[in-house]
Amino acid sequence: MARLHDTSLDKAPAGGVDVAARPLVAAVNAHARYFTTSTCAGRCAVYASPAGRGDQKRRGKWLFMSHDGVASADVARCLDAIAAEAKRSGEAWTCALKYEPPIAHVRCASLDAAKRLLVVAVGCGYRESGCTLTPGAPAVAVRS
Repeated sequence: MARLHDTSLDKAPAGGVDVAARPLVAAVNAHARYFTTSTCAGRCAVYASPAGRGDQKRRGKWLFMSHDGVASADVARCLDAIAAEAKRSGEAWTCALKYEPPIAHVRCASLDAAKRLLVVAVGCGYRESGCTLTPGAPAVAVRS
């Protein structure tokens, strides 16, 4: 479990396990039949890209990302920044406010263990959860 806090092992933009997800990760990883492979506590983000062009993804920009929520002032700063970029470049930009809900990917020791976890997750309201049957190591995605 000490490796949980070793950010050099995690290649995610956040640099490690989200602070809000750490209790869940610790609880899951404490069970011999389960371990997490990736988690996200949920996030809000503002993404901007050139409007009407085929290279939006390549030229797009993450202007803001937070696992702790978003304030209107944060969004206003992003819109001001992209408006200045549009004025400088002379091209229109599209901004999207995105919300991505929490998710946890959990490897399970057996199909029975996966089924039990899936039943608990759905029973707790994570109705978008599902199971992937990979040879020898089923996985459950717990998500709302």
